[in-house]
Parts: sequence; structure tokens; C-alpha cells
Amino acid sequence: MEQAMFITIMVFLTIMQSIIPVLMRKSHVFGVYVPDEYQNDHSVLFYKKLYVVSYVALSGILLLGYALWMNKLEISVSVALGLVLVFSLMIWGLILYFYCHGKLLQLKRQTGWSSTLKKVNITDLGARKLDEMLPWYIVALPIIFTIGLFILTFTQYTHIPESIPTHWGANGQPDSFTEKSYFSVIASLLLLFVLQIMFIGIHEATRKSGIKISAANSAGSRIRQLGIRKYNSWFLAIINLVMTILLSFLQLSIIYPGIFNQSLMLLVPLAFLAFVLIGTLAYAMKIGRLNHEHEVVYPDKKEVSDFDSDYHWKAGIFYYNKNDPSLFVEKRFGVGWTINMGRPLAYVYILGPIILIIVLTFFM
Repeated sequence: MEQAMFITIMVFLTIMQSIIPVLMRKSHVFGVYVPDEYQNDHSVLFYKKLYVVSYVALSGILLLGYALWMNKLEISVSVALGLVLVFSLMIWGLILYFYCHGKLLQLKRQTGWSSTLKKVNITDLGARKLDEMLPWYIVALPIIFTIGLFILTFTQYTHIPESIPTHWGANGQPDSFTEKSYFSVIASLLLLFVLQIMFIGIHEATRKSGIKISAANSAGSRIRQLGIRKYNSWFLAIINLVMTILLSFLQLSIIYPGIFNQSLMLLVPLAFLAFVLIGTLAYAMKIGRLNHEHEVVYPDKKEVSDFDSDYHWKAGIFYYNKNDPSLFVEKRFGVGWTINMGRPLAYVYILGPIILIIVLTFFM
């Protein structure tokens, strides 16, 4: 079962990484801004193909080798190898990205892309009236279940066994325990509650982020931006709900040991993993469709170009702009949003969960 999970994750990584160059905006390739007239340049297309072919080739070799040898190894060795291969694919993706990013950046400097075009920033004050993002209280609904579980846990505290599980293995059975205390029985709920608050914060910070309108395609980029915000809103709400269901399921198994049979303890986490992976892929496809349908450049706007903000993107991944009030901005590579490192509140979002996990681990 553990081997099957690693193969599933590796297949998912291969699919996602191979379609990202196809789904991403033509105006931002490997974190580099590409003006409209160069988006179909043979060099730009070459590095996209290079990334896809190189990633799929290595991934195919690793997947085939692991599938052939996993049953010939001891289970512990097979699991360790699967973990190494998953991280290897992630690292390989980063290596390919940085290589293509550097080559495109070098090409851009050598050729002087769009140096003769007028750089324009457009602000559309009326676009927010058309925003279809979910209201914050819809995203916050799962908190009701969490609060209910807090109350249930404390009312049933005396009936909870003296040794409670803190970790479940790939077979769905607990493999790590700790002594019961008022803190240990709600530790996972505390983590869930903080994550829920962060999801709401990310949702609302995204709502307040700037709506980027293209100078060369104001109508199409407006539709695209509004669509991305709507899909992101639904994605956050659904993932927040599914995450709450999983952790609530595990909390009930702590409160009422044996309430769920072994098959259910195995199937629910697997269903969660499958749902998240399929949902992420569907979300990426939706964003890719928006990119391709609404990134058409009109001929009468060829004399202008969007503002080149490469300076604010470190390695094309990390965004740092103190003058941008947006806390979250759209990624340049991949799908979704990333945080503006130039805003002090960004470090609360980054360090908060890490500190909480360390604290929970220390006291459990």
C-alpha cells in the first residue's frame, strides 16, 4: 500500500510538472516577463519543450525502476526509496526551472525585448464590482465543526484512554502514541483551527489583492483575473472543508477508539489524498483554460507593453515589493498565488504554522 501511494504521488508530480509550461501564461515563462511579440519565439518554445521532455524522461525512468523493484525489497527499504524518489523529482523540477529561467533571462537581456515599447500600468476600479469570490463566512463554515469537536473532546475527556495516538501509518493504524493530557487531546484540533484561520486570511487577502489588467488586452485580462480569483476562492473553501473532515475523522477516532473499522481508517486518508490530487489537477486545468482563452493580444495595442516587474521577482519565484499593498499575488510559474515578501504580515503566514508545529511537537 505504501508503494502504491508513492507511485501515485510520482505520477501526479509528473503530470503537473509536464503541463505547467503549457498552462502557464505566455507573458510569464519560467518566471520571466515575455512581451507579446516574443511569446512565440522559437527560443521561448524550445525551453518549454526542454523542460517537459527532460522532466518526463527522468520521471519515467524512476517510475519504471521503482515499479519493477519495489516488491523485491524489504518494505522499509521500499518506503525509504519511494520517499527519496519523490523528493528527487521535486528537486529535478527545481533544477530544470532554474536552468530555463536563467537562459530566458539571459536571452531577454541580450535581445532587449520590448525596449522600444511604452510600458503601461492599468488600474480598473470597476473590476471589483464583478468579483465572484465566495464570501468569507462560507470559507469559515468548517470552524463550526472544529469548535464542536473541542467541546465534545472536553466533555468526553474522562472516557478517553490514557494513551492516545498522535500518528497514523500508511495502513491506517496508529503507530505513535503519547500520554493523555488536556493539551494532547486537542493538539490536532489546535493545528486545524490555526490552519482554518489562515485559509480565511489567505482568502480575504487574495480578495483585497490588486486585479492586474493587461495594457495590450484589457478586456481579456479582466475576464481572466476575475475567473482566477473565483476558482481560487472555491479551491480554498473546498480544501479547507476536506481537510476539516479528515482531521475531524481522526479526532473522533481518538475520542471513541474503535469507532471506525480498519478498512475505513485506511480508506478515508486515501480518499482525502486522491481528492486533493485530482482537485489540484482540475484547478490547474481551469486556470490553464483561462490563460489560453483570454491572453489574445489585439493588433491595435502593439505599441504598448505591460510593465516589466522582473525586478520584484527574485529568481522568478519570490515576490518582494514594499510598494505593492497586495499581500498575495499570482504566481509566475505554476498555478495559484504566492506571498509578497515585502509585506511584514507575510512572515506571520510563513513562520506561524512552523512555530505552532514545533510547539505542538515539543509538548506532546
